Formats: sequence, C-alpha cells, structure tokens
Amino acid sequence: NSFAIYNSFSKVYTESFEYPITDAYISDSGVFAIVSRSSEYKTVIYVYNDNIKLVGKYSKNLYAMDVAIDTGGEKMAVLFYDVGDGRGRTVVRVYDISNKPSDDKSDDDDRILFETDMPSEFPLGCSIFDNGRLSVVTDSSVAVFDKDYELYDIYEYRGEVSAFSADIDGTAVAVKTGALNDVNRIIVFDKTGKMLYNEIIRESVDEIKVLDDYVFMRSDVGVMRLGASDGDFEKYDCRSGDLLVYDVSTAIVCGDSKAEYIKFKN
Repeated sequence: NSFAIYNSFSKVYTESFEYPITDAYISDSGVFAIVSRSSEYKTVIYVYNDNIKLVGKYSKNLYAMDVAIDTGGEKMAVLFYDVGDGRGRTVVRVYDISNKPSDDKSDDDDRILFETDMPSEFPLGCSIFDNGRLSVVTDSSVAVFDKDYELYDIYEYRGEVSAFSADIDGTAVAVKTGALNDVNRIIVFDKTGKMLYNEIIRESVDEIKVLDDYVFMRSDVGVMRLGASDGDFEKYDCRSGDLLVYDVSTAIVCGDSKAEYIKFKN
C-alpha cells in the first residue's frame, strides 16, 4: 500500500494508500504515476509532478494493467482490461497530463487524446517512445501507433508469450513456437517503433530486453545477447535472478544474495 521516492543518495518522499498499489512508472522528467484502486473504482491513477505534488487523479471501472509516461511528462498511456459479452478486451487510452490541476474528479474525458479497443486481447505492456510513437503489447500482437495515433505497424502472433518488455529503449516479445519451451520467435521493435528483428531461435526465454541494436535474453541457465543486424549471438552461463541491462556490453543478473556481471564482446 506504500511507495517511496529515492534520489541518488536517500529517500525523499513516501506515501501510503488505503488500497494496494498495483503498478507505478516514473519518467525521465520526474513526473510519475501510481496505480491503485478505491471503494468506487477498479483503478485510480495518481499523477505527481517533478516536485512530488499530486497534479491529477484518473479513475475508471476497468483494471489498469500497465502505465507509461513520455519523457517530457506530458502524456500518459494506460492499458486497461475489460470483460464484457463473454470475452475480454484491451482498452488503450492516452491522457494529456500536462499542467493538470489537482482535483477529485472521477475521470477527465477532455484529457483523453486517444482511445481504442483491441477485442479478445489481454494487455501486457506499453511504452511511449521519444518520437511520440506508442507501442502496445498484448498476448497476441505488438502494435505501434504514430504520434497522431494512426496505426503505424502491427505484428500478430499465436502462441504463449514467454517474455516481453516495453520501455523507451524498444519493445521485444518472445513467443513460444510449438510444444517445446526452447523454440521461440523473437519480435523486436527499436526505440523509434521500427521492426528490428523477427526470427526464430532455439533457446528458452524467461526475460527479454532491447537496447540499441542488441536483444538481451535470460533463460534458466544463462544470459544471451543477440545482435539484431548481424545475427551475432553470445551466451554465458550464470545463476538465476532478474536481468538488468547496464549497457550494450554489460548485463547484470540480480539474485537474492548477489549480483553477477556478464561482459559481452564489444
């Protein structure tokens, strides 16, 4: 129910809510969002400016599955999930959160810049790139919308999503192909929203990240780096943990008791 904000040295702010926090996002601008709920709404999104002042509250009777804010702190994308007529759907909304005064309104329709439905799809993640394009990952597609929210590109797939990531560095999805875990289709869009890679690899994938021209993946036995343009592939055994990509030549696997650094060829 609580969150905290830290700078490079110490904790600078903390706050508690009545209901659990289900998601959070902080942009390079310092603007951040906290996702919770209330007794009336399934989702309440609290938006704070870079001075840690509440500047907006957005409520909706749908479940928010992911939220992203652009680097300027002016737009916020939200992926909602809804069930109706016996099937689920993804609802994509983009809000204008610039210069938003604090109030207690349940929702601000005049702040909605874009909204679309993706029927029969379950939302996984979203990101707003520096050029204004919006990337949306679901259990059956990756869609990229341009800065005017026209569909720029879409790739649809069938199969279980083994891993995905969506952030300002790009969007990547690993989709299990066939019955075996160690065969995956890797679909990657770069930080401009252009498709960077789309091939099948014979490796299991538990985590996936993209940075510049490289795709980083973690399985239960090691960490891999794939060069999207030249197909260069490196793999190193390591212990289990969460994958952190430090730079294009360094990955860190963060376990319960220690962090293991992996150095790839430059």
